[in-house]
Amino acid sequence: MMYSVGCRGLVCLLFLLCSYPALAQDGHQDQDTTVVLHSAAFGGERQLRIFTPDRYALDSTQDFAVVYVLDAQSDAVWNLVKGDLAYAVNRNRTLPMMAVGIVSQNRSREFSPKAEQSFQLYRHLYDEVVPLVEAQYRTSSLRILVGHSWGGAFIGHTLFSQRRDLFQAYLAISPSLDAYNGMLLHRADSILGATPLSRILVAATGDQGISEMENHRAALVLDSLVQAHPQTGFIWRYRRFEGADHWTCFSPALTLGLAEISRQFLPDASIVRELAEAAPDDLLNALRAFGEDRQHRFGYAYQPSARYWEDLADGFREMGDAGLASTLYAFALEQGSVRRAMILFKRAQAMAELEDGTAYTQALKDADRALEAEKSGMKSSIYASLRRTLDAMQADWDHK
Repeated sequence: MMYSVGCRGLVCLLFLLCSYPALAQDGHQDQDTTVVLHSAAFGGERQLRIFTPDRYALDSTQDFAVVYVLDAQSDAVWNLVKGDLAYAVNRNRTLPMMAVGIVSQNRSREFSPKAEQSFQLYRHLYDEVVPLVEAQYRTSSLRILVGHSWGGAFIGHTLFSQRRDLFQAYLAISPSLDAYNGMLLHRADSILGATPLSRILVAATGDQGISEMENHRAALVLDSLVQAHPQTGFIWRYRRFEGADHWTCFSPALTLGLAEISRQFLPDASIVRELAEAAPDDLLNALRAFGEDRQHRFGYAYQPSARYWEDLADGFREMGDAGLASTLYAFALEQGSVRRAMILFKRAQAMAELEDGTAYTQALKDADRALEAEKSGMKSSIYASLRRTLDAMQADWDHK
């Protein structure tokens, strides 16, 4: 038997999903700032470009991961970073992130694994840039380094060395990993074979042009090294974009690369389904353990909001998986949501779809109590709409 609220109640629920309660947005509040600082590492002035998306200004309680982007002297690179990051972060498609652009004066020398300037750049990041950013902005402990082309060589030079601890995650786009007769790949072989790594490396290339053929071959060599030296703490992802060349793969690689790094800390639908398949009777504990594992491995864990889990549960319900949705609604309630009554309404609907009459009845009772408990903090119109919805659900049940 199916227990379901009538059409009028569903319309009411849909209205309330959009109106109760929401974070107001008063226009764009993205901030793009240029900072000039004296660098002891380089013995002169250096520039930084710092970008915070709308969400940074709108949620003063949230700490943000920092994406350090090489080649920010290029307006083309920096504008792509700002646009992609703002879209993803403001729409909750990634972790909360801000960007810091590293403006190079001689990228060929500063990114070269054999040049003295590459050590100067590392000292600049370690001693000057990161401390400045973390002192002046609300940052989390997660640091991500993004490099394109020769900047990808700097990533390899940093990750596969004693300098790797400054960043937890790396995004190498069309990286020149075969530089200097494969010096970086030889170093990777040595490090991966002897040193436990708890780091994330995401790489991407295109498939158009000689340079991308070479970069692809180097990425495949690195992939073989990762397979030859398996490590539980090292996360490696590689993707090749069809029809993209050395430059046009930058934007999709940036967008999907940051999303891939995010999902290592922010479980998306596919991660949740994997956890559910691995622990079908204990998903709640698997979700709790996910964050604990990340904290242990990377020194960083992200606690998604109750609304995130609620939205994820909504998605599973829409796909017809009421059982998984019900568990996620329960997990959302654990996070202390201010939308407790609404989540309980939805959980009751999931129980109806599962034809679980006992759980449905209990969820209705829980929703009723939550609604009355939240009444004083609601607008009267919202309370009245929720009250009518709950009464309609109860009336439908009483007639079964």
